Amino acid sequence: MAKEIERIEIVSTEQWRDWLVDHFDRSESVWIIYFNQQSGDDYVQYEALVNTALSFGWIDVAQRRVDEKRSKLLVAPINKDTPWTAINKARVQRLIEDDHMMQPGLDKIEESKKSGSWDRYDEIEKEIEPLDFKKALKNKIGARQHWNKFPHQIKRNILWWIKSASKPETRKKRIEKAVNEAALNRVVNHSN
Repeated sequence: MAKEIERIEIVSTEQWRDWLVDHFDRSESVWIIYFNQQSGDDYVQYEALVNTALSFGWIDVAQRRVDEKRSKLLVAPINKDTPWTAINKARVQRLIEDDHMMQPGLDKIEESKKSGSWDRYDEIEKEIEPLDFKKALKNKIGARQHWNKFPHQIKRNILWWIKSASKPETRKKRIEKAVNEAALNRVVNHSN
């Protein structure tokens, strides 16, 4: 049975920051339960939660609704293989400029730069297609035409799915699957 992820209920960014001061070095993800904009006085801004997480070397993974007044944000410690999006790079740049970055967050950035994960997502965000994928799209009737019409986020997700394959044969299968589905004007199920 899978271990249940810890839930932390907060009413302020300061409370979240205080938790991180004591727990920044843990390795397990947590759900932050917080009041959303519809709740009124206890509203905690999503952006403030994410910036606070990044400043301590944590990253947002998923956001879900709890009820009409509350949301939850899954956050996890950044590891050396976590790819950095342009949005999060810009956030940490602002945090550094504003002197809000904490040493654990700066350490995670340095680790990521050394491991190469800092730049790993750059080509994906620019939607630069790897040559083998580009060739496969060209060689399958209708694939390129439909692929070009897919929403940007869908294309980035598929490109990441292809790039993150750990074995050459897995990558080849993913490319084939993505191209075959694109030829039919369908988005490949890239969650497996």
